[in-house]
Amino acid sequence: MTKRAILYARVSSDDRKNEGRNLISQLDMCRKYAKEKGWHIVAELAEDDKGASGASYHLPQLNEAVEMAHNGNYDVLVVREIDRLSRDIGKQFMIEGELKRNNVNVVYVLGEYPDTPEGNLNKAIKSAIASYERTKINERMIRGRRREIRRGSIIVHGRVPYGYDLIHNGDKYQLVVNEKQAVVIRLIYQWYTVGEGKERPYSIRKICQKLDEAGIPTPTSKSKKWSHATVSRFLISETYIGVWRYGKYGRTPKGRKKNPKEHTITVEVPAIVDLASWKIARKRRQANKEKSRRNQKHNYLLSKQVQCVECGAKM
Repeated sequence: MTKRAILYARVSSDDRKNEGRNLISQLDMCRKYAKEKGWHIVAELAEDDKGASGASYHLPQLNEAVEMAHNGNYDVLVVREIDRLSRDIGKQFMIEGELKRNNVNVVYVLGEYPDTPEGNLNKAIKSAIASYERTKINERMIRGRRREIRRGSIIVHGRVPYGYDLIHNGDKYQLVVNEKQAVVIRLIYQWYTVGEGKERPYSIRKICQKLDEAGIPTPTSKSKKWSHATVSRFLISETYIGVWRYGKYGRTPKGRKKNPKEHTITVEVPAIVDLASWKIARKRRQANKEKSRRNQKHNYLLSKQVQCVECGAKM
C-alpha cells in the first residue's frame, strides 16, 4: 500500500537570510525525496510567519501534524534535517515519540537514522549539535542587541512604552514623546502627587475611575478599563524621567527575575515627568505598600511606626 506523507518545513528569525534554509528550498527537497520513494503527499506544512523558534512547543503547523497523526491521516513525516524539526533535543525526542505512538515515522532528507543503537546514537549526536547551535545563536543575538543599545538604539520587542512612539532615525531606533499620551501620564502624576483643585491627592483606584469616566483609551485594546497595575507601573517607571533601561529582567528555571541595576544598560530618552514629581510619587507608593493591610498577618498599634536604631529597619 502506498504510504501517505506530510512535508514539514520551518524557518526561524535567525536563518531567514540564509537562502539554503528558506521554506521553498526545504519543501522542494522534501517533495523530491517523497516522490522518489513513491509516497503520496497529503499535505505540506510550513512555519513561516515571523520566524518559528525550534525550541518552541507552540508551533501551529507542527501541532497540526501531530493532530493529523492522532487521526491516522498519514504514515510518514518528511523533514529536511533534524534542526528543522527542533533545535531542542528534548522536544525532538518528544515529538518523534508522540508520532511513533500513532504509527507515524519521521524521516530526514539529509541524514538517515535507522532504528538501531548506532542510528539512535547518531541522531542523538546530531540533535545535541542542533541544540548547541541554538544556544550559540541566542548568545550572538543577545550580544548584538546589547551592542546596539550601548550605541543609543532602543529595542522594545514591540512593546513601546506608553507616552512614546518608536522612530527609526538613521541607524538607530529612538523614543519620541507622543504628546497625546504624555498628557495622560502627566495628569496621572498630578492627581497622585497633588490632587485636583481643593481635593487631596487621589488614590490609584480613584485615578483609574477618573480615567474611565473621561473616556481615555487604555494602553492596550485588550482591556476596556484602566487597571490598578497599569497606573502603578506608570508611577514608578524611570522612563518618564528620561532613563530607559534594557535588561531589567532575566530568565531563570523558576521564571522571570529582576536584575540588579548595574546589570542593565541605560539610554537617555525625552522625559515626560519632572524628577521632583516622580520622587514624590515613588515615595508615596512605597509608603502605601508598607502600610498595606494585605502585607500584614496581624494588626499592631505601632506597626511600621518604629525603627531599629542600629539598622534602620521598620519594625
